[in-house]
Amino acid sequence: MLTKAMLLPKSHLSLISFIFFLTSSCFSPTSAQQLKEVEALLKWKTSFAEQNQSILSSWKPFPTNTTTTTPSPCNWFAIFCDLTGSVVKINLTNAAIKGTLDAFEFSSFPNLTHLDLHNNFLYGSIPSQISNLSRLTLLNLNSNQLTGFIPREVGTLKSLNILILANNHLSGLIPSTLRNLTNLSILFFGNNRLSGSIPSGLGELKSLTELRLNLNNLTGHIPSSLGNLTGLKVLSLYGNQLSGTLPPEINKLTNLTLFFLSNNSISGSLPENICHGGILEDFCASNNLFTGTVPKGLKNCTSLTRLRLDRNQLTGNIHEDFGIYPVADYIDLSYNNFYGKISPDWGKCKLLTSLKISNNFITGNIPPEIGDSTLLHLLDFSSNNLTGEIPRELGKLNSLFNLSLSSNRLSGSVPPEIGLLLELSYLNLADNDLRGGIPEEIGVCFKLLYLNLSRNYFTQRIPFQIGNLVSLQVVLDLSRNALSGEIPFQLGNLVKLEILDLSRNNLSGSIPSNFDKMESLRFVDLSYNELVGPIPDNKALQEASIEALRNNKDLCGNIIGLKNCSNSRRNEDKDETSTAILISTVVLGTLLVISVLIGVFVSIIRRERKPKEMCYKNHTMGICLPYGVTTEN
Repeated sequence: MLTKAMLLPKSHLSLISFIFFLTSSCFSPTSAQQLKEVEALLKWKTSFAEQNQSILSSWKPFPTNTTTTTPSPCNWFAIFCDLTGSVVKINLTNAAIKGTLDAFEFSSFPNLTHLDLHNNFLYGSIPSQISNLSRLTLLNLNSNQLTGFIPREVGTLKSLNILILANNHLSGLIPSTLRNLTNLSILFFGNNRLSGSIPSGLGELKSLTELRLNLNNLTGHIPSSLGNLTGLKVLSLYGNQLSGTLPPEINKLTNLTLFFLSNNSISGSLPENICHGGILEDFCASNNLFTGTVPKGLKNCTSLTRLRLDRNQLTGNIHEDFGIYPVADYIDLSYNNFYGKISPDWGKCKLLTSLKISNNFITGNIPPEIGDSTLLHLLDFSSNNLTGEIPRELGKLNSLFNLSLSSNRLSGSVPPEIGLLLELSYLNLADNDLRGGIPEEIGVCFKLLYLNLSRNYFTQRIPFQIGNLVSLQVVLDLSRNALSGEIPFQLGNLVKLEILDLSRNNLSGSIPSNFDKMESLRFVDLSYNELVGPIPDNKALQEASIEALRNNKDLCGNIIGLKNCSNSRRNEDKDETSTAILISTVVLGTLLVISVLIGVFVSIIRRERKPKEMCYKNHTMGICLPYGVTTEN
């Protein structure tokens, strides 16, 4: 007898068979896989040194008596599943996890494509079993505390598109097996302790768009094979110990937007085709051994936002070798051998916040057009051969907080417009030929932390308004000028000041007694002035060496090399008494002489006014008698 099922059409039987196949081939194995993944995640969680219950509270075992549902982690925090319920992504970032990867069962996650554990406290090594994650496209272990070597087995993860192991403590060599990761587009190994050379095999990763190996201990030459990475947009090699010259093949990297070579020992010329693609935004090659002139490509690289060539041995005419950079924010050309004059075109770089051209051989005046770069925060032209006056137009730089023009040959007076720079915190005009008085307008730059006007020819008094700069903390240096008058007592208001140098001037009077309030002072130099009187009760002054106080007129205090103030007082009293006695003696003697002279003079006058008496000698009586008088009866 035929059953009802036997009477069904063949098409229906096929449908039933397909459903049975799906049930038997998918759901049962999937359920087993889900259970395996749940157990692996819970095991890993229990290994954490400090479990973050608030974040991982959803990671908990399922009831053992459940029969209605299959255990699944798909609703757990940071866990993502595919349509079959298998874990494909673990995005456990910024979770304050403290543990290792040793308890993570990589083999339990055959479908995992994303493993992102960045910014936690994972320590220990990266297990070689990571090779079991054969479908992994993203591995991000950035910003943890991982140690040990990068396992060679990482090179078997051929599906990887993003590999980030930066900001850990990884050491050893970069595995040569990484050449197999031909799908890799992003490789970040920065800020570790990796050593050895850059593997030439990295040049085979044609899909790379970002390669960051910065801040390691890599040595040797930059391999020429990197020139094959023509799709590279970011190349970051700064902060290593790389040497030798740049390979010519680097010129083929015309799609670079970020190119970092700073803080190595790379020599030779800069890439001639730099910015050939016209999209370079950030080029930093500072603190190397580069020589020669600046490539012509840089002059017309209007896409530049940041350029750092400082601390090399580059040369050339700075007026001719650099152009106008309309979107540039930061430019540093300092510590090179550039010469020529500063171009007024720098004033057309309207977005500049920092312009540093110090320690070169620049001549000529400071162009007043610099004042048109009104977003400037930092302007450093120090240690050149600049002449002329400080342009008043610098007063328009109302965002400026650092102005350094020291060690030039600038002349004239400091323009009063300096008082318009209300954001100024650092001002260094030392070692120039500036003259006249220190402008009192400087006293309204209330945010000043550092003020150095030393080694000039400033005259007149120290403006008392400097005492209004109560934020001054690092240094106040007015030494080696021709300042005169007394030290303003208002300087005692600078209670945050750590270094005060007023040496080698013509200052007179006493040191203000309210200097005892300047408790932050660590160093004071008042030598080579005309100061007198006692040293105030200030620790820095009381502990100062004689070198900081020598060659004054009459300072006293309990310091070796100075006379004691009490002895000085007694000597002064003795001197005053002696002086008084001497003056009294002279006065009395003079009065006595005058009295004698007056007496003689009066006597003579009286004698001249008495009538003359004629007499003759009476020999009998022995007396003189007037004429007409006789002794006879």
